[in-house]
Amino acid sequence: MTQVSFSRRVIMAKRIGLALIGIIWLGTSLAATAAEPLPSLDELLKQYKELGLPLPLKDAKLVRYETHSNGSVGKRTLKNQKLAFQVKPGNWIESPILLYGLDQLSPDDDSDVKDLSPDTDSVKDITQSENDDLFLAIQCQSQGWSKLARYLFERSQKEARRAPKTALIENAWYYWEAKVIEPKIDRAPIAKHLRQMLVLSKDLDTEGNRRLLRSLELALVPSKAKRGSVEALVDDLVDYEGKTGGVLQFFKPDERYFRIAATGFEAVPALIDHLDDDRLTRAMMGGFNNFGSWHLRVGDVISDLLQGLAADQVERDWVRRQVGYRVDKAAIQKWWEEARKLGEETYLLTSVFPGDCEQAEAAVREHILFVIQAKYPRRLESIYKKILDKFPRMNSKEVAAAVSRSNLRIGEKLDLFTYAAKVPGLKHRLSALEEIRFLDMKLFDSLLLDTIESLPSDIKGPYSSCIEGLVILLAIESDNPAVWPALAKVIKRSVVGFRTRLLLDLIPFEEKRHWNDRLRLLASFLGDSTVREIEVNDRDKWFSDFPYRRIEVRDFVAMQMAQMLDVKVDRNPNRTQEQWAKIRAQVQEAVNRELEKSK
Repeated sequence: MTQVSFSRRVIMAKRIGLALIGIIWLGTSLAATAAEPLPSLDELLKQYKELGLPLPLKDAKLVRYETHSNGSVGKRTLKNQKLAFQVKPGNWIESPILLYGLDQLSPDDDSDVKDLSPDTDSVKDITQSENDDLFLAIQCQSQGWSKLARYLFERSQKEARRAPKTALIENAWYYWEAKVIEPKIDRAPIAKHLRQMLVLSKDLDTEGNRRLLRSLELALVPSKAKRGSVEALVDDLVDYEGKTGGVLQFFKPDERYFRIAATGFEAVPALIDHLDDDRLTRAMMGGFNNFGSWHLRVGDVISDLLQGLAADQVERDWVRRQVGYRVDKAAIQKWWEEARKLGEETYLLTSVFPGDCEQAEAAVREHILFVIQAKYPRRLESIYKKILDKFPRMNSKEVAAAVSRSNLRIGEKLDLFTYAAKVPGLKHRLSALEEIRFLDMKLFDSLLLDTIESLPSDIKGPYSSCIEGLVILLAIESDNPAVWPALAKVIKRSVVGFRTRLLLDLIPFEEKRHWNDRLRLLASFLGDSTVREIEVNDRDKWFSDFPYRRIEVRDFVAMQMAQMLDVKVDRNPNRTQEQWAKIRAQVQEAVNRELEKSK
């Protein structure tokens, strides 16, 4: 099930906390709920509208849809069934959009969405949570389906832990809180709704919620800064939309971040002044495990900007950042006093490299590299060549990308990348080839061929982490016919363990480029009877789940090609030579048919 809005999922961590609190006062709440007379559906519909919650259009269809698997019986997979309104019908390209409770969602392609008649018989076997039934009851009441609405409402109240009006107000808060991070949405009405709910509910009137509303109201104050000034760039952060790159990863900043970063030292005094800026952005820090989700303020983004520029001269690890700590203002001011004495260009050039460039996968400091790219692009050559000439274990990919993004002339870029594509370290050569591919395809084809021919017959270390396989992926991007016989020659001369690793990189059947060339190359190994002895060790750990501990290369290739060609082959470690020969023949026939089709 794909949510149209990511933000509702992010807010769930807060709901879980409230649910735990709810367990404590459940007994008291049940007694209070039982004592209160239930409001009518018309009263609830009126409140629902006042809270600004979503209603289906008058001609919207009631539908049943299936969600993720909920176990199985024998070979039959069970699925949860839910009730919703169809907001937008689907077609052969797009899934329908449904209003489920307060959320819009789009079912997976294989979900079963069916129209229902708006009567009790259609829904009685479909169980939902009390909130889902309550929202649907009110939405049905808005359609004039009173009998169905009453049935759903009564069902929602059988084991309800909260009065219906309380449930509406509480869920309305989460609905509107999630909306504040949506791009381009007008947030002034949202502030009005949130303010209304703090008045209606004492439980929602917490310091955290009041701070959220204050931050939102501050963000709504129009900027008075001069267009293009640093202050104007800072004010623009109220619309910052940086996305989380996954658990334990830093945000992927948006263009507003980079516009400020590109100013380098010029912005630092204003950034320090705004470290305590509590205006709301449109971004959230996603929670995980015991770390809750929270809304980023302008000061949090500025904290990232300053830490990126100050590098390791301020202490704030990923844990402190995850939970919302900003960089220490005193530490930043101390750094700034020293940095500006050096001058911007000198500071950047002395700080772009990490402390230990000899460490495997060491990389330059990306934020500082970005400032150099923006303000001192001619310095990229010396940075790039220092890595290429002195640090074979270092990662040069980010510097190569910075060269590509810079305003250096194309000829200057190609000279640098050609230099990099001829150094001994394959890692550096591959990064350069990636960039050359977008600038000069003829040069890419020539240098790729040299790289293929220079590949070793074996590698040190695990086959699972070998970067030589990336050469295969680049070959698939090339239109030079000479790469295929060159690849075949290199693979055939390789030791058997490395050979099977390279052959496997030719397999990805979802990639269709040079399909026939890859089929021909793979098929040329259907006669290779070399035995691959697989040992469960560090070099072969990527084969730990492979059922064959001893297999000939031709049979290994046949199994992999069968996936590409939809030839059904069961896993059978006890297969005889005759059975293997039959499979190879089937695969070869499938290859012949595939090649014949393209003539």
